[in-house]
Amino acid sequence: KFDFGKHRDRHFRDVTVEDPSYFFWGRSQSRPSSGLSAYLEWVHRAFVIDMESQTLTCRSSQQVFRGNKAKPSPPTLSNRERLRRLDPNTPQCVECTEFDRSGSNAYVEVRRCLKCGTRTQVKKNPKPKIAFEQCDHKNTDARGSSKTTRKTFCLDCQTFVDEEPQEQFRARGTSSGTGQTPARVVRDAPPLTVTQARAAVDLFTAMARSNLDALGDQDVVQQATVSSWLEDAMDRTIDQDIEATYTACVATVPRASRPSTSESPEMQSLDSAGSPPPPRRLPKVDLERDPRVFA
Repeated sequence: KFDFGKHRDRHFRDVTVEDPSYFFWGRSQSRPSSGLSAYLEWVHRAFVIDMESQTLTCRSSQQVFRGNKAKPSPPTLSNRERLRRLDPNTPQCVECTEFDRSGSNAYVEVRRCLKCGTRTQVKKNPKPKIAFEQCDHKNTDARGSSKTTRKTFCLDCQTFVDEEPQEQFRARGTSSGTGQTPARVVRDAPPLTVTQARAAVDLFTAMARSNLDALGDQDVVQQATVSSWLEDAMDRTIDQDIEATYTACVATVPRASRPSTSESPEMQSLDSAGSPPPPRRLPKVDLERDPRVFA
């Protein structure tokens, strides 16, 4: 009897008579188990075997049992070969189900039916899986990058989260010593109030003028550099660094436009009267609503 497999507890003869193909399958195994080897030996003693015709002839009754001769499987063709052999006059399918997607990229999906050869092109417009504020930006690729600029696109929130020069990106990859893409640090982006947004724009304008003046004769400024100025302005606004905001704004005022002490009314009054003028009272302002307040 069999003590294994789907024929467990059945007699060797019953299985061989009902399913002769089982013996030929066992013969095809390169490393049969001990139970299968015992069955094969029993068949060799009880039957005359013809491997060419896949038949078993009982030695006692001369009854012939024929197995199902396996048909050779057709060779597997590649999608390209299937399309090449396709008859150009093949009618179009009612509904295409098998496609070759050669030629697709990050922006366009190209599909060609393997049965009728119909070619369609669909523009990819995936919806974000996670909101930008909640995304950790771990699933990214480099779509949109150029020879000079490296961009990082998040596949989860469908947003560009980083941009830097290719030289800087390669330098970080070389210094890491791993040969893999180094980890990127993505800044937090908390929402701004309207007042904070106005203050950030004013501060960015002042910082940009100051930094551009400091560049001197340099003709090129990287986009990532300008973006970092804007990020610094928003960070200072959120942190309410009023002193830094005021210092940056004053530093950008041209010296020629600043009032001279000799031309100011206070100094003129001091020169003519010989004594300092009385102090002026500063106007009261609303720190939250007055547009003149930066932060």
